[in-house]
Amino acid sequence: MAEAAVKEKPATAPDEERELTDGFNLIIDALKLNGLTTIYGVPGIPITDFGRMAQAAGIRVLSFRHEQNAGYAASIAGFLTRKPGVCLTVSAPGFLNGLTALAHATTNCFPMILISGSSEREIVDLQQGDYEEMDQLAIAKPLCKAAFRVLHAADIGIGLARAIRAAVSGRPGGVYLDLPAKLFGQVMDAEAGQKSLVKVIDAAPRADPRAGFDQARARCAEIREKAADHPRQGRGLRAGRRCDPHLGGKERRSVPADEHGQGPAARHASAVRRRGALDRAEG
Repeated sequence: MAEAAVKEKPATAPDEERELTDGFNLIIDALKLNGLTTIYGVPGIPITDFGRMAQAAGIRVLSFRHEQNAGYAASIAGFLTRKPGVCLTVSAPGFLNGLTALAHATTNCFPMILISGSSEREIVDLQQGDYEEMDQLAIAKPLCKAAFRVLHAADIGIGLARAIRAAVSGRPGGVYLDLPAKLFGQVMDAEAGQKSLVKVIDAAPRADPRAGFDQARARCAEIREKAADHPRQGRGLRAGRRCDPHLGGKERRSVPADEHGQGPAARHASAVRRRGALDRAEG
């Protein structure tokens, strides 16, 4: 009996170790990709590690004693640089302190992004009593131009891009970006993470100043053309009618001009003559 040939499974090469990244690094990379290299804020849980890592990555982190002052500094920086000033705060009380500056930035049309850590959504929505539990997104919405919440690491790029565009486009203002604590620790493939980042291109294009003059010139030409066809400059009864400011609608267009034969002055003179003729007849 011939020995059965035993085929051994080919040795599979060990899976190549994939390079991973997390929410901390993705937020830092997204900020740097869009040219936001300065952060104003007050360190604390859950953003302590983020502030330290951002500083190590080359981002300038300016710490204040109060979130309101940090928010004002971020809004003024946005006004001066025409790029959103970034204010970083902790959850709940820190968020509320920064909210005053966010509302002022929205009122004064200063581009600003308030980034705050927050509690876990599952616990907040069920009101189970999380640490500093607060629905920060709902509180911020009425006081700023836009408000967004990022729940997954893969959405960090698009979330920050939308915040930047909303802050500077149209009428500039304050934008709130809510980052729950568990977002920072989420891990994903580094290559996929880099592909998920979005760079905002020309979020607020400047209008050509000559376009306004061209529109004004066209409007003036239209007004002159209409003035050339004014009824006073035409012929006949219809052309001789004038505009009485005390009348409206059709009545306003039916009053003849004073110099016209059927105008108010001519009619008054005719009435006076008729009255004189009646008086002579009665006498």
